[in-house]
Amino acid sequence: MHQETIYIIVLICSALVSGGIALYAWQQRQMPTATSCGLMMLGVAIWLLGYAFELANTELTPMLWGTKVGYLGVATAPTLWLVFAIQYTGRERWLTRRRILALFTVPSLIILLVWTNEWHHLYYPKYWVDTTGAFPMLANTRGATYLGGAVYAYLVLLSATVLLVRAWIRASGTYRRQINIILSGAIFPWAANFLYLTRFNPFPDLNITPLSFTLTGLVMAWGLFRYRLLDVIPIARDKVVESMRDGVIVLDAQARIVDLNPAAQALLGAPLADVIAQPVAHVLSGQLNVLQNPLNAPETPTQIVLGSPPTQQYYDLYVSPLYNRRQQLTGWVVVLHDVTQRKRAELALQERTSELEVRNAELDAFAHTVAHDLKSPLTIIMGFTQMTVTQLKPLLTAEHLENMQRIVKTSKKMATIIDELLLLASVREVQQMTMAPLEMEAIVAEALDRLRNEITDAQADIRVPTTWPVAMGYAPWVEEIWVNYISNAIKYGGQPEKAVPPQVTLGASPPAPPIVPNQDAAQIIFWVRDTGPGLTDEQCEKLFTPFTRLHVRAPGHGLGLSIVRRIIERLGGAVGVVSEPGQGSTFYFTLRAPNP
Repeated sequence: MHQETIYIIVLICSALVSGGIALYAWQQRQMPTATSCGLMMLGVAIWLLGYAFELANTELTPMLWGTKVGYLGVATAPTLWLVFAIQYTGRERWLTRRRILALFTVPSLIILLVWTNEWHHLYYPKYWVDTTGAFPMLANTRGATYLGGAVYAYLVLLSATVLLVRAWIRASGTYRRQINIILSGAIFPWAANFLYLTRFNPFPDLNITPLSFTLTGLVMAWGLFRYRLLDVIPIARDKVVESMRDGVIVLDAQARIVDLNPAAQALLGAPLADVIAQPVAHVLSGQLNVLQNPLNAPETPTQIVLGSPPTQQYYDLYVSPLYNRRQQLTGWVVVLHDVTQRKRAELALQERTSELEVRNAELDAFAHTVAHDLKSPLTIIMGFTQMTVTQLKPLLTAEHLENMQRIVKTSKKMATIIDELLLLASVREVQQMTMAPLEMEAIVAEALDRLRNEITDAQADIRVPTTWPVAMGYAPWVEEIWVNYISNAIKYGGQPEKAVPPQVTLGASPPAPPIVPNQDAAQIIFWVRDTGPGLTDEQCEKLFTPFTRLHVRAPGHGLGLSIVRRIIERLGGAVGVVSEPGQGSTFYFTLRAPNP
């Protein structure tokens, strides 16, 4: 097989490889660098096919056509390589429409000159078929425009290489390995063109430059599958830092400013040129004297305040040390994160909370005072009314007697409301109470003694267990719970329409796992069960809400159960009710069992 035939086959195979890479890149065109990479490899494929067509012919005209076709790739491949490097290193903002047109102006002129060379001979002054070698080849002399195009191509390739080298210096890890692959591929065109121009070409009759681009493509293809070059792009650190909203200050080992991003320049109110090499403490005139501690103990966030009221700004300050390869400290990176809005919201919330606390304290004091002031005259009214009924009963008509008894009953109701309001206020006021083991038998007996008149009037049947489990609580409050639960059971637990008096059963369960969230200790359930008409699910949901009443057949104001809930929550327990219409109701509360 002739030498030119072998070379032609190699060129065609290389063109197919380059075309395959171009096709893959086009399929990934949603990635920023894929289009430029694909067009570059397409240009290389056209270059290779044009050169193969040139070598496959022995006459001047078809050879010239092969050269013209090949120059569609020759002229554009270096520029597309630069575009790829610009995108890959995260500098897409450079690629404005005008700059792209400027970059491709020279390649376009070169293509135009090559395709019209027969008319002006500015690119190739002379060209002929050289038959002195092993096989016929197109020979030519190079004009001034050829040299200008070559200089432009070298400048473009050099610019792309510089960008990639700078990115390599800044990168680390996987990104650096990616750039290693790209730079390795970039070596081949440089080496091949150097050999071609210096006549050190191992194949003196052939231009191996297009084959070198194929080797570049193969290296990049390996990188595509090994490191996903087109999927993961090492965005330049400059771009990230420049676009950050946080202020970034880079300090040297003497805490002098060596770099600022735009956000930090706006924060300092000065451009980098005015503060470069100055100590950071001087630039911020004492505002950042807290830097002394963070620099000595980095990675610990510190909050600082810049400016003066009412326009002062709040920042979270983060400091990270910088070390060289020998682990020697070379400086720090200071990041200032603006938290002004959050801080102002926190201050406003604190101020509002303080105001509410003062208002609540004033309201509690007012309610407590009013309740005490009302209780004294109300007691007098009750006493004189009761005395009047007793002493003048024979002289009163039935109507007058009924009215006087109504006054007594209403006064008692008001006294109960006042007592419950005082109790509610005391529950809110007491910040700490002494939790102790409860003597539940004595507490229940005291509650029943307080309700003796109600029990007698309603002829209620109260059933109490002989023994009680020991629970932890605050005895005065627990007594109030029993009074509320038993009183409600007496009021609503019977069936007056059937002349059935209330039957009230008290009880408790053994210590059991807690039903209150985030409680570790075992809990004891205490309950009061009645034989009344029961409650619906909707009615059960409304219980334990202040001033909610579900029945109207008995006097009440709907405050007692809400007090029960407040007390039990303070004691770390829970309240609830289990009821069905026609089956009676069971009201319960839980208390913590003593530690074993």
